[in-house]
Order: sequence, then structure tokens, then C-alpha cells
Amino acid sequence: MNLNYLDNGVDYEETLPSGDNLKLVMREIRHEHTGTHAHVGIILNNIALEGDDFNVKRRDGRNRLVSSAHDMMSDIVRQDLSKDKLKHLMLQFCLEAPVVWEERRFTLDEIEPTEEILPITWAVWPYIINGGGTIAFGTPESGKSYFCQILACCIASGNRSIWDIHVPRPVLYINLERPKHTMVAREAFIRKALNIPGKSGVRYLHARGASLTAINRAVTRYVEDNPGIVIFQDSISRAGQGTLVADDIANKIVDQLNGWGTWLGIGHTSRSSTDRSYGSIHFEAGADTVCKVSSDVVGNRVGIRLEITKMNDARKPRPEYYALVFAGDGSGLVGFERSSEQAFPELASLTKPTLLEEVIGILRHDKQNAPNGIADATTIATVLRDKGVIASRSNVSQIFNDRLDLFVEYPREGKTTPYGLLYKGEE
Repeated sequence: MNLNYLDNGVDYEETLPSGDNLKLVMREIRHEHTGTHAHVGIILNNIALEGDDFNVKRRDGRNRLVSSAHDMMSDIVRQDLSKDKLKHLMLQFCLEAPVVWEERRFTLDEIEPTEEILPITWAVWPYIINGGGTIAFGTPESGKSYFCQILACCIASGNRSIWDIHVPRPVLYINLERPKHTMVAREAFIRKALNIPGKSGVRYLHARGASLTAINRAVTRYVEDNPGIVIFQDSISRAGQGTLVADDIANKIVDQLNGWGTWLGIGHTSRSSTDRSYGSIHFEAGADTVCKVSSDVVGNRVGIRLEITKMNDARKPRPEYYALVFAGDGSGLVGFERSSEQAFPELASLTKPTLLEEVIGILRHDKQNAPNGIADATTIATVLRDKGVIASRSNVSQIFNDRLDLFVEYPREGKTTPYGLLYKGEE
């Protein structure tokens, strides 16, 4: 068959002896666990006769579609195109079109030495990379939704009071979790707290209880009409695609978000661990940046600690601190500002030492395992594992080799090489 590949599917077109134009179309081609599914339609003279969504390799779906469409054709057309012939065309189309779709959907490129190197840019450093995805996760009531809505309002309005935002840009905030009136109230407080006059510029899609699949076409159309848009997804947990611990569900959700361009999705933690977003590891694998959100209350101020736990395209920065300031009479938010670990010491204590800091700590303080401040990589790795830190001898050896400005190598003892601190004071 002479098939026509399109960005959104595959077509087959034929002029019948009667002069009528027959077209078979296939859209929304996708692989499900039961096989290849698609929406298939039969069009005659630019008039849709019938269409259905089904497993294209199943005979029943194809034959139902053909029978229904054939019954709607005129006697003249049916003389030139019998039902059996149309069934055969449909069979051939359903066998070949998915193959063409897969073969032509992606291109193979070779990078030319003269190709322009585009710089990595950020909608807001270090939380949203242009063209990439971020997951901001935290426990319930950790302030992540408030933070994300504030961030959205700043980006859409070009407000530079908190972050270095150069120009306003389109923002779509997808609310799958909260009643509309709560989002309206929150934005009113945010605009007042940040001195944003008039509208914030954020467009909202309120679809509480809906799935990403249900809103996909509306969002995709809006994204296409608004270049440079930033998507906020509140929340990933409400995506409605199935259990979040399943790898295929995680990949499906991340693929859909990546298809929209620049995005930030809100995740939640599990009851057993607050150190990562709940669900399959493929959520974090598919995101370019992952941010852990923690909070603490001091008086009428809610401290928010933002820690980048994963960053693909830059070195991870130190955690940042912000404060939501609420009115003493309970009337709502009155301010949002940068803060510090001194203002919220409980949040500062959440910082986990790096592996380098752990090694330095053992050499400096563990007199039993590092007498005189000296120990080999195997001993240190054992001590770290006993503390619950994931480390191996090779990890520790790599640190010693990479940071010769901090450590001194002592003469080899048997099969091991001891190391100590080059400086005994605080590094």
C-alpha cells in the first residue's frame, strides 16, 4: 500500500473506478499491554462514514468498522467496492500503518562539528529548566502547592521580587486536586503579597478528578498556541493513569508531560520515606530536576526549604530557604520572602552530609576506626554502611583520589593504603 505518513498518524487514499475518493485514516497510534491500539476511520469524499478505537490486529474491531461504513455507502460505490474488498484493504492498512508510523516517527541524526551549541537556559534557576521537567515533592502540607502557585504567578507576571525572571511568559496551571475556589483565594493572597497589580497572567485548567488523558487534547492545543509556555501539574499523584508504582504508568505520565515542553509536576512522599517522591523510580529518572520541599512553622511564618536532589544539566546548588508569612489574625497570606537556615533551624538540620563530609567526619572524630585520624578505604566504607550510608570501597577510594587537596596518602600496609586529613582543622 502507498501510505502517507503524517505527524499525527498515517493515511491511505484511493480513487475508486466510480470516481469517488476513499480514505482510511489512523490516529492516536499507541502500544497498550494488549497490543497496538489506534483510532481508525473510513472517509468517503471527505465525509467521515465511521470511526472507532480498537486493537488494530483484532479482526472483530476491523470488521465491525468496515460493515458499518459499507452499509452507509451508495449502491454505485458498493458495486466498485465490495465489503470483502474493503475488509482486505482495512486488514492491509492495519498491518502496515503501525509499522510505517514507528519507522518514520523518529529520525536518525549525526551531530555536525559546525552545529550550533545552544546554551542551557532556565525559566527559573534552579527549579525549572527550559524544555525540561521538574518534580517538586514533599509531605502533605509541606507548602509545595503554595510555592508552585507563587512561582507560576511570578513567571506569568514577570515579577522579579523573588527570582531573576527576565520577561513574562505563558503559564498554564493544571489543577487536578483542589476545588476551584481555593485556588482563586490563594491567587488573590499571592497577588497582594507580591504586589502584582491586576491579573497574574496564569491560565488555570480546573479539572478536579480528571485524568491527564482526558485533558491531553485541550492542553496540547493550548501549548501549541502559546510558545514558551511553562506547565504546572498539580499533582502527578492525581494523573489518573493507574498505580504510580508501576513502571509503565510512570513512563506514560512523564512522556505526556515531556510532550508539553517545560513543566513542573508536584509529587508526594510515601508514609515510609520522605526522601523521594512516591511511585516508580522512573518518575525521577524521567525528570531533569527533582526538588525536595520541606517546611516548619515558627510563629506566623512557615519556612520552606527547597533542596535539589537531582539535576541533570548543572551542579546541584545548596538548599534555599523561603518564608510564607501569614496574618496574625488568621486572615491569610500577607508575604512571601527569601529566608535562611538560621530562621528555621529545624529545617537546616535536614541537610544530609555528602559522602565527602562523611569521610572527613570519620577521620576527624572516629578514634576507634580511625586511630590518629588515619584509615583505609575498606574500613571507612564498612563504617559508613553500618551507619546506613550507601558506600563501597571504590566510592571512598575515588574521593581520596579526587581530593588530594584534602587528604594525605600514607605508606601502604599490606593490601591497603591508609589516608588521613591533610589539615587537622575545619575544611
